[in-house]
Amino acid sequence: MKNKMTRNVILMAVVTVIMAVALSLYIQNTGTVPAADNAAKAVGKQIGRMGKMFSLFKDEFDKASK
Repeated sequence: MKNKMTRNVILMAVVTVIMAVALSLYIQNTGTVPAADNAAKAVGKQIGRMGKMFSLFKDEFDKASK
């Protein structure tokens, strides 16, 4: 079970780094930062996805604990 948790933490860290690189490249290529509304919407979507991922992780953890 610990291996799955470690894998999920590493996966989340890798995805975060990829998103940061993509944003950095976007800013570098366009010379602008995305509008605040767009950034807030993107952050909200990502938080929603993370919530789903944690929920699924908790479900798997509960199943494995039984």
